[in-house]
Amino acid sequence: MDFFAAQDDARRRTRRLIWLFAGAVAGMIGGIYLALIAFLGDSPSWWDPEFFAWTAGLTLLLVGGASTIKILSLKSGGKIVAESVGGRRIDAGTSDPDERRLLNLVEEMAIASGVTVPSVYLLPDEEMINAFAAGFTPSDAAVAFTKGCMQRLSRDELQGVVAHEFSHILNGDMRLNIHLIGVLFGILVLSIVGQGLLRSALYSSVGGARRSKDGNGLVVALIAGGVILLVAGSIGVFFGRLIQSAVSRQREFLADAAAVQFTRNPTGLSGALQKIGGMGSRVENPHSQDVAHLFFANGLRSSFGGWFATHPPLGERVRAIDPSWEGSFAAVEESERSGEASSSLAGEAMVASLAGSGGLVRARKIRHSLADRCGPALQDPMQARALVFALLVMDSLPSAQAGQLGYLRESGGAALEEAVGLRMSGLQGLPEDERLPLLEVVLPVLSRLDAAERPLFLERLQRVVLADGQITFFAFVAGWLIRRHLTPPERLRPIGRPEDLAHSLGILLGSLATLDAADEEAKRTFSQGLAASEVFRRLVAYPELSLPDYEQLGEALSLLAAATFALRQEILAMASAVVWADGQISQAEESMLRFIASALECPSPLPGLPATE
Repeated sequence: MDFFAAQDDARRRTRRLIWLFAGAVAGMIGGIYLALIAFLGDSPSWWDPEFFAWTAGLTLLLVGGASTIKILSLKSGGKIVAESVGGRRIDAGTSDPDERRLLNLVEEMAIASGVTVPSVYLLPDEEMINAFAAGFTPSDAAVAFTKGCMQRLSRDELQGVVAHEFSHILNGDMRLNIHLIGVLFGILVLSIVGQGLLRSALYSSVGGARRSKDGNGLVVALIAGGVILLVAGSIGVFFGRLIQSAVSRQREFLADAAAVQFTRNPTGLSGALQKIGGMGSRVENPHSQDVAHLFFANGLRSSFGGWFATHPPLGERVRAIDPSWEGSFAAVEESERSGEASSSLAGEAMVASLAGSGGLVRARKIRHSLADRCGPALQDPMQARALVFALLVMDSLPSAQAGQLGYLRESGGAALEEAVGLRMSGLQGLPEDERLPLLEVVLPVLSRLDAAERPLFLERLQRVVLADGQITFFAFVAGWLIRRHLTPPERLRPIGRPEDLAHSLGILLGSLATLDAADEEAKRTFSQGLAASEVFRRLVAYPELSLPDYEQLGEALSLLAAATFALRQEILAMASAVVWADGQISQAEESMLRFIASALECPSPLPGLPATE
């Protein structure tokens, strides 16, 4: 199977289905208009532009307003969704071997893909095999796994499921699902309003046999309006759910293809799907229907011959990954469990043989290294705070380190200085390529800092960064990522016009081009980056500024992060072309590219883990 082609095909189908969704709303508006024209009977013809404009405007206002309210209510983060179906957050310091294995796999996938580690939830009352990812952006994402998923799958199989859920995070599926849910709720509101009008008509008709002519006319109008909206809304919801289910099925094919691309191990995901076929994936929580489209496999009973099925048939998914599959699902015994040790070794060998020294093997080695050096700091937010200070002090000039430690002692007491010193001892000899992954792993731990502690921590962070009078690249990256994670900026309206991004893109590519190259060479690599994009090629000029200018770079990244997903992928491809212009990548370029991918909330295009394009 050509997984890159499969992803492109799934995206094209999804776009067509979204247009069908818009067509369903337009058809519903037309139906309401015709029904009102027929009921009123005053218009000399079936076409009244002014009346149609009023009908369409009021309908869109109602549907759009309700959809917006619903979408805003779902923006509070993936943890709300996970907790709504009985999820319990897995503690980073857990001693349960199954939970530890799951956390390890999630951390490895986050390190390999260059994104912040999402919150991990367990659905402890669900015995079947299932999982989902929820949230509005990668920075507020949560991944949830049923007890059956965690315990019944081998390491390779569970890794395939984790990769599938990360694909939903990285490909923007979470945002897409939220918008589809919002639009469907807006259509449903028409039915709710129709029911309200019918109830009003019922109440208005109660009061005796005597009624004025005007009163009778009002009752008839309420009944007619209620019936029209109820029928139109119900039909809209019916077709909306059909289209929503079809969109979900296409995104599942895309996520399967991306998961195999991530892991380079098709047998893992195929094995997980086959176990679901032999055991089942139904989720019993009564609120599961609200998140049915998010699940790894169908969590509900299908109806209408599978038209409303939120996932493709299991057999089709397995066959797409493994064409040699024989077509039968073996029963999974209730007592069957998969051992961590043997599957871990098998998984290591499989991934190593397929992904070489990069990707998940590299991520696994980094995770082991970080756990050995920083164990407690990866579990406790106060220790994580000390770890960040230690990284920044060690990144400074030796002449500034005494002053930085003195400031920390003065502002936080001897205990803080001692904790930072202890962390510095553990970080001695930390390879440069592990510093940014360490930051990405520690960000979710920092997010558990008390709200009252965060401003003080950020203030100390700023003072430590500026203590030696200059900002290093790593200090800039650490400050930018931590601030964005702890105090998320207001989300800008998605920017879809390349012209609006041209200046910021020039600063970004120029910063990359001058990392390891002199002036003329930097201009050449800058041009090669531009050549990688038909969209931006003629819009971006080489920036005339003193580089590195981290203030301008930070502002540029904040704007570029608001670009549409398609343009962000284009930007990342251009950044990759710049760093690979000379056929090799330096450590500084690798760190910069990884940071850019993280800032744009896109999968890292570094060696061993190709971007999902």
